[in-house]
Amino acid sequence: MKNSSPMKHVLTLLLASLSYLGTAQINVAFVGKRFFNFVGGTGEQECIIIAKDGTTTIQSATGNEGPNGPVISYKGKYKLIIKDNNGYYYKIEKDRIVQVDRDGHILKGCNGNENDPCVVELYAP
Repeated sequence: MKNSSPMKHVLTLLLASLSYLGTAQINVAFVGKRFFNFVGGTGEQECIIIAKDGTTTIQSATGNEGPNGPVISYKGKYKLIIKDNNGYYYKIEKDRIVQVDRDGHILKGCNGNENDPCVVELYAP
């Protein structure tokens, strides 16, 4: 007869559950690369890259790069609201990106008109 404690069974079950959670599907807005431009001028274009595993990158797009390549303002896991390195908050949806405050309220004035909401369409390369 095996000598197995109930605690060992609980730990085994817990480890199996954590392993499953680590491989669970992440609901992202899209997978791939999309471009956007809140300001509307040339040279202000940015892009979002979302991988299948949820890794998300927001960076400058071609033509708006630093001496070492694209300027990355965010790289991490996909979240409902993402805060970039510059302190901006974004909500990424399937076909658009919205600049929001930390509570998720849509900001206005990104394009220079203080009454226009900071919402722009995402487009594929």
